[in-house]
Amino acid sequence: MGNINYDSFYKFLVSLGIILVILPLTVLIFLTTNSFDLQIAEADLAQYTQTAQKVIAWRQSLPLLIQEKCTWWIIGGFSICGVCLILYGLIKWHELQKIDDICKKREAEKQREAIEKNTVKMSDEQIIQKTNFEDGPSATVMKSFIIEQKFFDFVKKAKKTYIVKNNIMIGTFEYDIVAFANKAFEKDYVYEVKYLKNNISPHRIEQCREQMKKLRTNFSEKLNRLPYMTLAIVVPDEMYEHTINIAKQLEKWNNYSIEILKESDL
Repeated sequence: MGNINYDSFYKFLVSLGIILVILPLTVLIFLTTNSFDLQIAEADLAQYTQTAQKVIAWRQSLPLLIQEKCTWWIIGGFSICGVCLILYGLIKWHELQKIDDICKKREAEKQREAIEKNTVKMSDEQIIQKTNFEDGPSATVMKSFIIEQKFFDFVKKAKKTYIVKNNIMIGTFEYDIVAFANKAFEKDYVYEVKYLKNNISPHRIEQCREQMKKLRTNFSEKLNRLPYMTLAIVVPDEMYEHTINIAKQLEKWNNYSIEILKESDL
């Protein structure tokens, strides 16, 4: 009994109840609308075989079942049983749904606690140091910072049911943007945002993807969750087609994707 899926069982009871309610109505419609060979005159019955006469006589007697009290008792019994099964099944189904909602809520709270425990918000100084190290001149640093923030806002709008965080530390690794799933069986998404103005090459993009491999491994080890990785490359509008053509040359990886965006798209 411990292996019974009671959610499906109560759904079955509701379905059975509906059948028991509909069945008597179907029988009544059948008894009151069918011809039952009533148009055949008694004199014409002699033309049929003995077996056919018995069948026709039986069919002609069927409408008279409406006059029998037992017929109405059976119809009433089926209908009452059907209504009881529907009500019972719906009540129990609703109770199970409430328990399921509570369990999902607790699971979501545990996930949030795990996220808060294992992630640390980076300070502004750390963010600037990180961007400065990768991109050089201060003007480019600020441009990268602004674009990353715009992409963060873009992800928050697209992933409304997710917990979206930016510039966080998980273990010793830095993450630009992470969208943590709020529901079971949904994947987390990790976004590595790169603003590339020039010197865009397959080698440079591959370097970014290799770094994302390390991020994914660290994420899995620290949070026991496997995320979907997205490398978001933002380029000046005039470099968009060039970057698209370069991305097409790269080998595809499972659970990794590359998104090329124009500056004007954000």
